[in-house]
Amino acid sequence: MNKVDDQINILFISHSAVIGGAEKCLFNLLKYIDRRRYNPIVIFPGEGPLKDQIDNLNIRTYISPISYWIYFKQYKGEQHWHQITYDFFPQVDSIVRIIESEKIDIVHTNTSVIWPGAFAAKIAGVPHLWQLHEILDNHPTFQPYHELFTVYALFNTLSNRIIVVSRAIEEKLAGHVSPEKIVFIPNGIETEKYQSSARNNSNGIRAELD
Repeated sequence: MNKVDDQINILFISHSAVIGGAEKCLFNLLKYIDRRRYNPIVIFPGEGPLKDQIDNLNIRTYISPISYWIYFKQYKGEQHWHQITYDFFPQVDSIVRIIESEKIDIVHTNTSVIWPGAFAAKIAGVPHLWQLHEILDNHPTFQPYHELFTVYALFNTLSNRIIVVSRAIEEKLAGHVSPEKIVFIPNGIETEKYQSSARNNSNGIRAELD
């Protein structure tokens, strides 16, 4: 879809191209975004089914390596952190070049686990939105390499707005992030997917559960 002059160019940055929770939220957002007002462009760290789905929406996509600043259990270790540090500046530079070439107006990072897009937006001088889907405090799967107060300070410093998808995340940020930056926006639901099921299931699980 070609951009018109009054559209806002938004660069969405996804931490993966597989189909997971945050990725499904991003897909639904892009599927229903008002294309008359917004021109979405998406960066992925690699190929995958989510990229294919978004390509099918006629949305321009890029592949640009993006490292996580948290470790998953299988990646924990000093070597992984050194690799992230080594790759960080080239990754930021790659995103800055995309911002400049696409004349991006807003950068939107779709998860808390990646940060090159936030730094790239700061360098390029464009607003950055950080959408948080995760509660990092005592997370069972991954852990930041830095103390959480440092992480929250980065969220605050590198974002014009921080979108939280639950009040629980908002509570975790209280006292760490400027309250005027936090915006609570629950994830959307495609209700039509469930309406037919509800109508056709009157003698099934709905009846069983009363």
